[in-house]
Amino acid sequence: VDVVHCQGVSMQPTINPYPEAAQRNPLAPYVRDTVLVDMLGARHRRFAKGSVVLVNAADDPRKLILKRLVAVEGDWVVTRKGDYVHVPRGHCWLEGDNEDHSIDSNDFGAVPLGLIVAQATHICWPPWRMQRLPVRESDDPFHRRVRRRPFQVDVDIDEDLREAEKAARAEIERVNRQVEERRRLRRHLSVGAEGRGDGDRLEAVHGPYQDTAQRAHARDAGRLSDDDTRDLDAEVLGA
Repeated sequence: VDVVHCQGVSMQPTINPYPEAAQRNPLAPYVRDTVLVDMLGARHRRFAKGSVVLVNAADDPRKLILKRLVAVEGDWVVTRKGDYVHVPRGHCWLEGDNEDHSIDSNDFGAVPLGLIVAQATHICWPPWRMQRLPVRESDDPFHRRVRRRPFQVDVDIDEDLREAEKAARAEIERVNRQVEERRRLRRHLSVGAEGRGDGDRLEAVHGPYQDTAQRAHARDAGRLSDDDTRDLDAEVLGA
């Protein structure tokens, strides 16, 4: 456990939530945030995604920076420019809470996990700022730019759903057409039974139902046996 005196505005409003002009005040060093850091936990990589970490700067190992741990190895991140980046093995993605004034992984890319020195846990100075540093939860809008799988997978899934919906609609239309054809056949057969002429009756039915209509006409004229009549009735009802 150690303490670190913080400078800069890249982690506002979490750390040093004062205007930039106030940072240049002669009394600023006495009121800037000082944070408590857990170095032992970082050595064993016991830090949570969404927490604030102390990191050796990639360009100058002697310099320490405080950033938010946004993503770890295997995650996919949408950068502030809208690009999709995969965090490689053994690396992490760091960002400052103040997007407008932060030099972070959006500028220099993912950094090795070995550069993390400690996890910042509390603000211990000044007295009116004493508090536990928040870890951004999974339902925070901040996490919407981070996924455990490629963002393209979601696009592919949406495309598959659209194709399945299209196929389902085509199947429904096909079934509806079949139902309508069967209803039309029943109407034609019922009209013939009410006394329409044989010629008119056969003329009104076309296509695959022609044979059924002819046999129905024979049934009505009494030229079918009882077995054939039952078969015809079952066929019409099944249609």
